[in-house]
Amino acid sequence: MRSTRNFRERLFASGGPRMTAAQLVRIDASALRLCLPTFESVTSLRLVGISIVNVNEYTSFRDALMAMKSMTLLELQMDRLDLAASSRLPILMPTIQSLFVRNAYVFSGWVEIPPIHAGALVVLWLEGSLNTEAIEKQLPLLQHLILNYPDYLKLDRMSRAFPQIQRLTSPSLDSDYSVHQILAAIGTGYRVGDDTFAGRSGMLWPRLHTIAGADRTGVSGCGMLRNTISELQAAGHPICKLMLTNVLHAHIDADMAELRKVVEVEEYSLGWPTPFKW
Repeated sequence: MRSTRNFRERLFASGGPRMTAAQLVRIDASALRLCLPTFESVTSLRLVGISIVNVNEYTSFRDALMAMKSMTLLELQMDRLDLAASSRLPILMPTIQSLFVRNAYVFSGWVEIPPIHAGALVVLWLEGSLNTEAIEKQLPLLQHLILNYPDYLKLDRMSRAFPQIQRLTSPSLDSDYSVHQILAAIGTGYRVGDDTFAGRSGMLWPRLHTIAGADRTGVSGCGMLRNTISELQAAGHPICKLMLTNVLHAHIDADMAELRKVVEVEEYSLGWPTPFKW
């Protein structure tokens, strides 16, 4: 189900027992409660353009999300969350396994992520300028982090926020944001401009074994990748798999053969459920 209207009364009074996926665009945050109990069987929910500016809106929004006991996937585009942290009670969502949060307004500054407590969450996808502080210690089973355009500073910040991840994926790589640059950031002593990066010690993500990257330029620089991975492995990092685009077309390349000697190489996949393909 897709809808862009603001509700003034309960949605589908007869219920929706077979509905498993729903997308709501720019509805009032407080109107989400009117989708209950129609959304009782919904397992995947996409909310686009959510703005919360007062306690009443937040409370109604929170109560509605927590009432959806079947939900396993939540995609949330936050336009605004203008509410003091002390007024944001935790949103307890023990069943969700996949969470996508997006700030679409690149130049609007940082957007707060609501304090979602998700003990079963395995995959987290973040896009845009987002403050993750409210969720950083609330995702104990998180294994897979998806980041768009992961520059050095974002990688360092996310490694501190979510140190336990085992897979890192980027669906948007190019010459400015490459798999090699991700690998370089994982190591120690790399430089950004003239300054030693972040002044940190130790490698990022000590449990990270897989990096997946969708690079529109295809597979390149296999020799450089091999050298960097070898250095990380020699230093004790567990990286052992790359998932790259157009691998099948490069399988006979000599440099690719050398890369495969130090790491498993597979075709890229996002690793994200797609229930909204209407």
